[in-house]
Amino acid sequence: MAGKAAGLGAAVALATVNPQSTIAAAADIVVAIPAAAKESSGGAVTAQPMGSLFEQSLLLLLDALILELMREEGTDAAAMLGRHANLE
Repeated sequence: MAGKAAGLGAAVALATVNPQSTIAAAADIVVAIPAAAKESSGGAVTAQPMGSLFEQSLLLLLDALILELMREEGTDAAAMLGRHANLE
């Protein structure tokens, strides 16, 4: 999918525990998250099952990114809610 998106001219950003992966080589920007993943990748050691530590780290990273984008755009949570897709 990343290759297809790049082929169509999209920029590809990746957050990963493995910055040497095949998809990382194709990405325009790579953010390495030093957290344990499902498989042993030489990352952090944790008692949490499977990819939980990576998923929690990714949540914090993306929340911080959204907050920074909101600050740069001068928008607030109410404006974000108004644009949020409702699938219920």
